[in-house]
Amino acid sequence: MVTIPQVAVDQLPHGTVEERIDASVSWFLDGVSRHSRTWLAAVGAESADPDVQRILAEADERAADRVLDATGLADTAPHRDELRATIRAYGGMVKAAAREWLVRGSLTRDQVHLLLSRTLLSIVRDTAPNLSAR
Repeated sequence: MVTIPQVAVDQLPHGTVEERIDASVSWFLDGVSRHSRTWLAAVGAESADPDVQRILAEADERAADRVLDATGLADTAPHRDELRATIRAYGGMVKAAAREWLVRGSLTRDQVHLLLSRTLLSIVRDTAPNLSAR
């Protein structure tokens, strides 16, 4: 529930980065919607014992790699560590936005989709190219 399987990236459309991001966010929201209790329990276990924390941290690392693959940033070698850190930070926002939708009801699924897809697109187009300038 907390990982992104390689098959999800492999099945993305071969279109523009916008289309790939839109499909990625839809895939994530579909899964979270179908398994909301399990997903919420899994991401809520972040404060659990050290073994669970390690498993969740490894899942975040794999998820960051999958997002980089999905957005075409995986081969950006000179700043890969910074890109991975940026995507891990985005992952924190993804979890918070999904909780706003699923738990609090303060955002709709469409609003969460817009927030996540536009933010990831901004990371790809605006943030990633400027990491090298810093």
